[in-house]
Amino acid sequence: MLARHREYQWRKAELGRLLQLGPEDINPLDLNVDQEWENADDPGIKAWRQAAELRWRLDRAHLDLILWWRAPLPVQIVKHD
Repeated sequence: MLARHREYQWRKAELGRLLQLGPEDINPLDLNVDQEWENADDPGIKAWRQAAELRWRLDRAHLDLILWWRAPLPVQIVKHD
């Protein structure tokens, strides 16, 4: 149901544009984690792995945003005379 929502489709298209995904690439939002491959030489594996890596990075960034208080404090160098 969500996949048919207009705003979801817009965000998915915008994500694809920002990631510069080509027509043969898999959008990380469309990633099928239960994908089964018939053989290890399938050309779709490379696109699937790229989408999985991008999805992991997106999920990690989302968690970092939500759990901002757990982030390490930025290091500041202060020069004293």
